[in-house]
Amino acid sequence: MDVAARFVKEGLKTRDALKRASYLADQSATIHLGGTLDDASLRRILRKNHCDTLLDAGLVEVGFSRSDKEIAVVFAAPFAPPSARDASRVAQQILQFVNEARIKPRKCGRKSHPAVRPLTLNPTLAIA
Repeated sequence: MDVAARFVKEGLKTRDALKRASYLADQSATIHLGGTLDDASLRRILRKNHCDTLLDAGLVEVGFSRSDKEIAVVFAAPFAPPSARDASRVAQQILQFVNEARIKPRKCGRKSHPAVRPLTLNPTLAIA
């Protein structure tokens, strides 16, 4: 995470910095401050202006990069893919999301699409 914070300090957006640092995140936040900051000033700014980020229970890891005139703090929650034993539940959830989208007419760009029938899971395709 310190590497990602260094990339943010160098000007990359948080998403790009995490990607470049090979960190897969479900959620992230950044605090990037400039100017000469002693520890007391930094503490005061963090407490006063960044409570939501500091107290976000979903953010469980942090990285820092600091120089004389700048500090970047990157917070994140690592991506945790579902386990293989959850495959059936995940498949059902994705099917539900897809079918919710299919049952309503929608417009994609300039093209209109009518509602279509819901899909069903096919066990043969699930194995493929």
